[in-house]
Amino acid sequence: MADNSETCLIITGAPRCFIPPGLKDADFIIACDRGYKHAVDSGIVPDLVVGDFDSYPGEIEAGIEVIREKPEKDDTDTMIALRQAMINEYPNIVICGALGGRVDHEIANFALCAYAAERGARCTLVDEHHQIFAMENETVRVSRGRWTKISIFSMDRRSEGVTLRGLKYPLTEAELTNTYPLGVSNEFVMEKAEITVRKGMLLIVLSDLSF
Repeated sequence: MADNSETCLIITGAPRCFIPPGLKDADFIIACDRGYKHAVDSGIVPDLVVGDFDSYPGEIEAGIEVIREKPEKDDTDTMIALRQAMINEYPNIVICGALGGRVDHEIANFALCAYAAERGARCTLVDEHHQIFAMENETVRVSRGRWTKISIFSMDRRSEGVTLRGLKYPLTEAELTNTYPLGVSNEFVMEKAEITVRKGMLLIVLSDLSF
């Protein structure tokens, strides 16, 4: 059983996969299909490899646990990996290679963030310029750090009681919907921003791109 400080890294098989150096020593590492090649190329030996192996037909190092699935399945390879991370009760899950590839898979990965949030875990998508996570019925504090933009989107038809503090465009007990992107492209005015949603699911997108 993982404790609250432990992190599971998931490496996907997207064409481009940036893995921050600080994550290469995560407590548990899962590679998805071609993500195994990304792991090997980065000098990482994963603890587990999952997938239907339609994009990586090569060999896997002996001693590594492998879960093989049929191509005809409901779950994406990344969802299979996320389920494994949650079975092992990792509260912090980081997915690399989830952005910048196929748009349908990218949207599916946003849904994985919500899936984890519904179950009390934090799933964060990471690339060179972004961090993305979901939050539900809670308050989260986000450090400004290197981020130049922060966007807040509703993943529900209505997200109620949305309050934003420490940002250029604050909100107090507002309602966000999934059909109007009111929360796009906000900016930090303090070193920490506070985001509250009283009822509903939000997707938080942090970016260091200035355009």
